[in-house]
Amino acid sequence: AIAPLRSGEQSVTTQHVAKITFEKYGRVIKVAYKGVRKTIGKNMVRSSSKVAHVVHMDWADVTDLWQVRLQKKEFAANKGIKLTLLPFIMKAVCHALIKHPYINSSLDEDGEQIILKKYYNLGFAVDTGRTLLVPNVKKADGLSIFGIAKEMQKLAELARDGDIKLDALKGGTFTITN
Repeated sequence: AIAPLRSGEQSVTTQHVAKITFEKYGRVIKVAYKGVRKTIGKNMVRSSSKVAHVVHMDWADVTDLWQVRLQKKEFAANKGIKLTLLPFIMKAVCHALIKHPYINSSLDEDGEQIILKKYYNLGFAVDTGRTLLVPNVKKADGLSIFGIAKEMQKLAELARDGDIKLDALKGGTFTITN
C-alpha cells in the first residue's frame, strides 16, 4: 500500500510514474524526465551557468497604485479582464528597460558581443498544477496596462489548459516574479 499524501504534497498521476520504490530514507516516486519538464530542466541548468542572476529588493509604498487599480478594476472586469498589480509593474519595467538597455540584453560569448534587445517580451510564472511555465507577453512596451492584463490572462489560461504553444514560451527578454 502507498502511504497517503501529506498536507501540501502534490499527487502524481500514474501516467507519469515510472516506478514507486524505497530508498535509504523512505519511499520515492521516480517520474519520467521528458517533454516540457525536461526542456525546463535543461534551460534552468543552462541558465545557472550562462545568465547573470540578479535579485534586488526595495520597499515601495504602492497605496496610490492600489487605489488606481481598484478604480480601474470594474472597468477592466466589464471588458472581461482581471486586473492585478502585475500589469502595472510590467508596464513600469518596460519603461525601465528602455531607459537601461543593458538589462534587456544577452551575451553572445562566441561572437564576443552584447546583444541589446530592442523588443520587450516579459515573462511571468504560471503554475499549471503539473509544472511551472513562463509564457511571455510579446511586445509588452506597445501594450496598455489593460492590454498586458488581457494577454497575461489569455496566456495563463492556455498554460493551465495545456494548450499553450511553444512560441508563447520562447523569446523572453526579462522575467518578472511576484
